[in-house]
Amino acid sequence: MNDEPRRAGPVEVSLGPRIADVVRTTRSQLGWSEEELGSRSGVSRSQVSRIVHGHRGHGRIDDAARLLDAMGVRVELIVRPPVLTGAPSQRDAAHARVLAYACRHLERAGVTISREVPVGGDRVRGWIDLLGHDEPSGAVVLVEGKGDMHDLGALERQVTWYEREAPWAARRLGWARPRHVAVLVVALATRHNAEFVRRNRDALRARFPDDVECFAGIRAAQSPGDCALHVLAFVDPARRGPAWLLRTPLEPGRPILPYDDARAFLEGRRHT
Repeated sequence: MNDEPRRAGPVEVSLGPRIADVVRTTRSQLGWSEEELGSRSGVSRSQVSRIVHGHRGHGRIDDAARLLDAMGVRVELIVRPPVLTGAPSQRDAAHARVLAYACRHLERAGVTISREVPVGGDRVRGWIDLLGHDEPSGAVVLVEGKGDMHDLGALERQVTWYEREAPWAARRLGWARPRHVAVLVVALATRHNAEFVRRNRDALRARFPDDVECFAGIRAAQSPGDCALHVLAFVDPARRGPAWLLRTPLEPGRPILPYDDARAFLEGRRHT
């Protein structure tokens, strides 16, 4: 049996003191010595002692479970997985095409790009789709892509959180402290998304007050001073040419909407 010390994970650190208390109390009530408990459970005497005394990094969960089983202790465990926002496994093909298209244009403009940048901690974790660094201006460009848009509240919470985390994520990537963060949400140019924007016009206009011209030809160095930018734009990944950001119904004029929805885009069914 391997009794070598090892580093405890966060679950073991959390459970360790409570398990140690239950094992000590129950063993005493049963009148068992540590040696007898070890014999009845098949756990070594030294390991029993480590668990009983709550030594971190020594008492393994599987051994602790064997002690509890031997004493007839009933364990009820509630498992709460972490909240994952924008996890790579959740992304669909349309979303991937939108991001690849945005990435190409940003890199052609000289913006350094890092993909799927993790943010958050143990309980809440997310991934920024694209995080860019424009060295001449010192700006960080935060890009979130959307296939079909559905949930306004989720979008607002996600962007707000990512914008707050972006400067720290940039520093972890070794980039200079940003002068400002430019937020760009790019969604497929579809009738579905245009209707979503129209239904939520006031809220989206308040959250994304800047027009696509602010990102025209995109180079963050063109953004004014130290002011943050918040732009919602449509894109058509099949479109060629430098004018890649298309207007949404938030701006004057008729938006270009070549597809009905993300599925039509993936199937190559352009609206005529």
